[in-house]
Parts: sequence; structure tokens; C-alpha cells
Amino acid sequence: YLQKLKRRGGDITTICASTVSTTKFKPAKDVCQVTCGTCSSNCVELGSAKAYWITYGKKNHKTTKCEKLANKSAEAQRKACDFDESPIKKGVAKVVCPVTCNEC
Repeated sequence: YLQKLKRRGGDITTICASTVSTTKFKPAKDVCQVTCGTCSSNCVELGSAKAYWITYGKKNHKTTKCEKLANKSAEAQRKACDFDESPIKKGVAKVVCPVTCNEC
């Protein structure tokens, strides 16, 4: 949601500045570091984290682990990292694998 709002030119500063946390949700500045611009110099990714990678046909959606994406060709990485939305319940590579996608 936040990434889409930012891409459409919406103001995300209030959401990103909030420090309110609940038992279910952490602050956006902590969860959406790339979108909020709060990545530290220690920006890391989990190699085992899975991100949406590609769709074959209409409904054959594939995911990839960050560590596998890091070992794919530069072209394959560029394509995976260019996605802004995922058709499945996995995040896009630029969010899940920010180091591999040079988002930090």
C-alpha cells in the first residue's frame, strides 16, 4: 500500500514518521525502510527470503530466494527488481531483496 501511494505521488511522510506500534503491526519506518527512506547503512536482506520473480503464462507465478536472485544474470536481476507489484502474496524483489536490487 505504502509503496503504491508513494509511486502515485501521495504524501507518505506522516505514515513514515509514526512510531506507533501495536501487537500486530510495527511502524512503517521500520517495516518499509526502502519506501520510507529509513534504510541504515547496515541495510540487509535475508538470503532465504522469497520474492515474486516471474509469471509464465497467465497463472504460473514463480518466486525466488534473495540468494538465488543474487546469483542470476544481471538481466534477470534487473527484470525481477523492476516489478512494482506482485500478483501473489509475496513481496516484490526490490522490497524483499533490497541489497540485491541496489535499493539501499
